[in-house]
Amino acid sequence: MPSSFTDETLQSAAKFRALCRFPSAVWRSKDTGMVLLRSSQPSVGLFCTRSEEDENLMQVNLTYLSADHQTSWRLASASGECECE
Repeated sequence: MPSSFTDETLQSAAKFRALCRFPSAVWRSKDTGMVLLRSSQPSVGLFCTRSEEDENLMQVNLTYLSADHQTSWRLASASGECECE
């Protein structure tokens, strides 16, 4: 995590996820640089709420993890529902 990402921001991002499981890198391929991030589902609710802190955390992960590789991203959801922007 960059030093600009405070503990309070990280806690706020975690609160937006079920069981406070924020996105974390758990595996990286030595051959391709592909990274597996795992987390619980975001708590968007009926009104499709968003969390700026959660979105910033995802952006930090994507920026940091792709810094040394040309990477294309694919978002997958275990629920079978996926909206990508």
